[in-house]
Amino acid sequence: MRLQATLLFGLFLSLLLEATIFSLPIFLATAIIIFVLFPSARNILLIFLGAVFLDVLTFRYLGSTALIVFFIFALINLYWNVFNIKDYKIIALYIVFFSYLYAYIFSSSKNLILYLVLYIMLMVTFRYFYNKKLLW
Repeated sequence: MRLQATLLFGLFLSLLLEATIFSLPIFLATAIIIFVLFPSARNILLIFLGAVFLDVLTFRYLGSTALIVFFIFALINLYWNVFNIKDYKIIALYIVFFSYLYAYIFSSSKNLILYLVLYIMLMVTFRYFYNKKLLW
């Protein structure tokens, strides 16, 4: 429960950072991590509200970020149901691929080196969670 609250605070923080300072899709990366670790209806609703708020702060079409986030969630869920694989290495690859796709759609930063750094940071984070037995 404490990890979930920390990640939800991180989601709020990433929303503010993406809207004001960074052009990287850190909100999407945080949302995917929360969806993977805690797939509850409450968390999905909070992610949806955060995505709408991000659209308001960045002056995008209302609901465009939420639509893309839920499309990505549907693809991840479809992958899990078809292949039944829950490996943190594949999830980190998903986050990097979908973050790059998200950046391409919304004309954010498309520097591939930043996404490789994101992948390395995610691998370290997931390995920490995996060693502490906080993942599946």
